Amino acid sequence: KMYMSEKKWEAAYNEFFEAFKNYQETGNSTRAKIMLKYVVLANMLALSDINPFDSREAKVYQDDPEISAMASLRAAYEQNDIRTIDNLLTNPSYRILSDAFIRTYLQDLLRNIRLQVLQNLIRPYRCVSLEFLAIEINVDREEVVSLLVQLILDDKIAARIDGTEGFLHVDAGSSDEAKKFQNLQKWVDSFERLHSGLLGKLMSQMPMA
Repeated sequence: KMYMSEKKWEAAYNEFFEAFKNYQETGNSTRAKIMLKYVVLANMLALSDINPFDSREAKVYQDDPEISAMASLRAAYEQNDIRTIDNLLTNPSYRILSDAFIRTYLQDLLRNIRLQVLQNLIRPYRCVSLEFLAIEINVDREEVVSLLVQLILDDKIAARIDGTEGFLHVDAGSSDEAKKFQNLQKWVDSFERLHSGLLGKLMSQMPMA
């Protein structure tokens, strides 16, 4: 839990997973299930692509009534389904927030997930309305601006927020595909300069007819 308080999500995930396996091996299923909940929490906070329920040890608990809500939460996270995530976390019938430790990290979890969903959401756009983004990730406009500012400061996106008109203008060169094309174009330009230089030298050394 120390790693969680320091927001070292990846390290916390590894520690919780080891604790989960240890409790499982010793036959303490009650503690194992608690640790598995924390495994899923830290996994999502770390924005990991690894689904804990893909492991043989965790899979056996996937349909357990105490774990199924966390399994559904992880599945919704994988699908960038922010509305299902909000419903799972805030609906008392799922009892996810009945655990005080998970409740402590609720805001961190929601913010991290929203950042990831938002980054994926704006990828196809060059200009998109702030209102649209806010609706899509189920937050108000002020919160979506805060999330966009963080993405810009973290160099996750290259964009400019027009607060007056209410639009996000995305740099055409900010996508991975555009960067790859730019790098390829630079390589082609360098090759052409080298080829032209060599051709010029050969021509100058050829005897005049």
